[in-house]
Amino acid sequence: MIPVYVWHDTGVEKEEVKVAVDSIKRVIKEGIDISKYLPLKVIGPVDSYLEKASKRIGSYGIQYDVSHIFNLCKEDPYREKPRIEFGILSKDLYSDDLNFVYGEAHPLANAQDVLGGSIVSTFRPKLWFGDRFLLAFRKTCIHELGHVFWVPTRRKNVEYSLGVHCIRGDCVMGQSNVERKILWEESGKIEKRFIDALEIGEKVEERIRKTGTPFCQDCLKELCETKRNFENFLKQEFRVGKYG
Repeated sequence: MIPVYVWHDTGVEKEEVKVAVDSIKRVIKEGIDISKYLPLKVIGPVDSYLEKASKRIGSYGIQYDVSHIFNLCKEDPYREKPRIEFGILSKDLYSDDLNFVYGEAHPLANAQDVLGGSIVSTFRPKLWFGDRFLLAFRKTCIHELGHVFWVPTRRKNVEYSLGVHCIRGDCVMGQSNVERKILWEESGKIEKRFIDALEIGEKVEERIRKTGTPFCQDCLKELCETKRNFENFLKQEFRVGKYG
């Protein structure tokens, strides 16, 4: 088995952890259920990574380098290997020269320690969206896990904005907090404008009510393809005794 370690800092509320855990379970089971290979291990609080991480002063105070934090959790000697990491932080995050990030994903790869994972933040959703922030936070959790499973990688109906993202306005793999092209599937209309995480979160909830999934058909197809490949890889590794 490949454990998925879900950890958080002391500032994260129980309800936020639950949203993240439910989102992880959804992605793991969506389309093709591979949960039997990926048991969740919820631990925390873990604050040591924040203490060691690189920091800077941003618009709302101290920000933490999300890439550095992910590297720190990869080096944790007390966790099983190999594994997948998913961190939930209450702090404001940044990456490279970006003003802030909602989260960051590291797609699955063959490795001896951490196969992939993600770190997400509740800070900006809570700051900007008030009592509706969980919609935006849920979208972020599912979105980043989608990237962990290499969604999207296709060339059709995507836009290249801070990585590859779905162009559809109600797909969870769409980019938020940018001005971008948005395809509205029902009308076939494409417009270019700013769209934030809450608006996408609301549209994704509508998609779930209508179709049962937060992913558009193209993204769901890609997710399933990655899962098939991942499942075959794991079966081979288990067969040779590498992963026990």
